[in-house]
Amino acid sequence: MKTFLLSFSGVMSAVFLVGCGQKLPDGMPPLYPLTLTVTQQDEPFPDASVSLVASDSTRKWTCGGMTESDGTLVVFTHGKYRGVPADKYKVTVDCVISEPPRPKNATMEELDAHARNSKSFRIVPLEYTDRATTHLEIEVVKGTNRLKIDVPEKVKIFMGGAP
Repeated sequence: MKTFLLSFSGVMSAVFLVGCGQKLPDGMPPLYPLTLTVTQQDEPFPDASVSLVASDSTRKWTCGGMTESDGTLVVFTHGKYRGVPADKYKVTVDCVISEPPRPKNATMEELDAHARNSKSFRIVPLEYTDRATTHLEIEVVKGTNRLKIDVPEKVKIFMGGAP
């Protein structure tokens, strides 16, 4: 029984260290957990699209995701590998809202009608949506990372929609 318990705990430790068993693609560097809290004017920023652009221009891995209602985001690489490579990153943030707000649990017909009768607005200054002009930066290090960024301005840029 003692041997079984030692073997079982060894196997469980190996599973924990390897992760969920998902093998990384060849050439992908080790990934480190990153939880990013995004705020706008120091308030949680829900439904924002976030992308990380590595300072190492040879990196071809896309990293990012969407923030939850509390402004947090667990960052994934290529949308399916949890974590990101250690590096310095520029951060882009974007968010488009509609007025009136998109109905929740709507049918396709209701969503089509909403799209025809609503206006779209970007609520992030354009400089933060482009990797060449964003001032937002983070550094991911080996180990677990919990970082915060703040988009210091809020705008309402009309993008199109109902007259």
